[in-house]
Amino acid sequence: MKYKIIISKKDIASLSIYEALKKINFLENVHVIQERTINAEHIDKKYPADFIIFPTKHQSTSLKKTLSVHNPGNWGKAEFGGEDFTLPPSNPIILKNALLELKKLNNLDYEVSGEVTHHGPNLSTPSLFIEIGSSLLQWKDEKAALIIAETIKSIIKNSHPTNYKIAIGIGGGHYMPSFNKVIEKTNISLSFICPKHNLENLNDIILKQAIEKTTGYVDFLLVDWKGVGPYKEKVKELAKKVNLELKRTDQVLKEFL
Repeated sequence: MKYKIIISKKDIASLSIYEALKKINFLENVHVIQERTINAEHIDKKYPADFIIFPTKHQSTSLKKTLSVHNPGNWGKAEFGGEDFTLPPSNPIILKNALLELKKLNNLDYEVSGEVTHHGPNLSTPSLFIEIGSSLLQWKDEKAALIIAETIKSIIKNSHPTNYKIAIGIGGGHYMPSFNKVIEKTNISLSFICPKHNLENLNDIILKQAIEKTTGYVDFLLVDWKGVGPYKEKVKELAKKVNLELKRTDQVLKEFL
């Protein structure tokens, strides 16, 4: 599989990870761009690949120390790059392995987490964002950057499991605690995740888009049942419309624990 790593000159964490990649002598297929990664629309046309990795910063008001991964896409209006109601392709196997590797390599007091699907850019190639959060102090943290760099190298160079079930996640908050447990403790991988705050935008059209844009066969919809609030009936109806089984995070976790 051909990978490309895209570094942004406008992103302090991205540049920190770039320096870490230099330290471990892993600059193969690394490209530095001028614009922010969320605005790097169709960068895969300039740098063709089977998979794109965007090492970047994560910013939040909580100022939590985090190492995180997620894929891009917009369930609604594109406020931070990409296109309205558009999901670029997702490779759930790589996303799961990246999160597991990040957890394995993390030896700092950082929380490791997946994030729900959000922001741009729009691409025709599967990709992931791998991020350091959530403030300037962390973005400049050489040790955190080194963990990200080692994770990227491992994703590209080492063999990882691929025999996972594939699901699309629905519900919960931005840092998806229920889905993190599923990824860590079960054989399930997740492509796109629509959080509770975007459920008003979720319909059969964009859900079918998520299914079509997932690399591999989608086995079922996985729902954080407590995290869908008043949208339970809507989610049930959508599952029928796209002809996919509905499973709950609490139920699948019971199967494996």
